[in-house]
Amino acid sequence: MEKANSAQHAYIRRKKVLAYIIRQVNDTPEVLVFEEKICLHLSPQVPAGTVENGEPFDKAVIREVFEETGIQLKQEGLYLGTYDYIRKDVPHLHERHVYAFFKNDLPDEWQHIVSGNGEDKGLLFDYFWMPVDQAREKLFAQMGALLDHPALLSKIA
Repeated sequence: MEKANSAQHAYIRRKKVLAYIIRQVNDTPEVLVFEEKICLHLSPQVPAGTVENGEPFDKAVIREVFEETGIQLKQEGLYLGTYDYIRKDVPHLHERHVYAFFKNDLPDEWQHIVSGNGEDKGLLFDYFWMPVDQAREKLFAQMGALLDHPALLSKIA
């Protein structure tokens, strides 16, 4: 963790990864999202998490997807870029590294208990698909910020 300064505030910078898992249904691109029933006000979200010290971003996103969804990704993700998100509740700046994956062979919905060592370990997530156009606006904490990235749009248009 490193400190970042922005507009006279000191923030703790945390490196994060986000995964947009995309499928096409009847020419409509959808993104995998989840809700966590105890904290519905923090929903919906996409699989995401903290990068461990020394961990490459492309490995971190695959690990986080597995821990949070149970999906073992076999292909490399499409790297969409990085953006910063400042949390409102604590002085943290999340440096978000975003990847897209394309999977048409997943169920319409399922539940998964989070594994790994993060603060969400043991939580039950309810997964479902949301049209990308809706997700851009509805995802919690600006998680949909790169759903309109040209590299992604060229694959789902």
